[in-house]
Amino acid sequence: MPMASAEILTVVQSYARSFKLSNTGPVIGSIYQDRLTAVAGEIGRQAPPHISMCSCRHQAVGNAISKRRCFKTRCSRPSFPHRAS
Repeated sequence: MPMASAEILTVVQSYARSFKLSNTGPVIGSIYQDRLTAVAGEIGRQAPPHISMCSCRHQAVGNAISKRRCFKTRCSRPSFPHRAS
């Protein structure tokens, strides 16, 4: 996944989920791991043109234990719009 430089404009505060509002700059590298507590990336690393994603969901089957269904997709990464200088 592409990694870009950014300018943080503000932090939107919320009891449910706070987030940072930002402007993105040019792509400078690639993110290669996304974990619960942090992401890992490398400056200068080229992002792959396609990303494979797998998602799983649980479905209840009557009163029985839920049934797990997994979906695997391959998608092209979007190009990031570059900020006008």
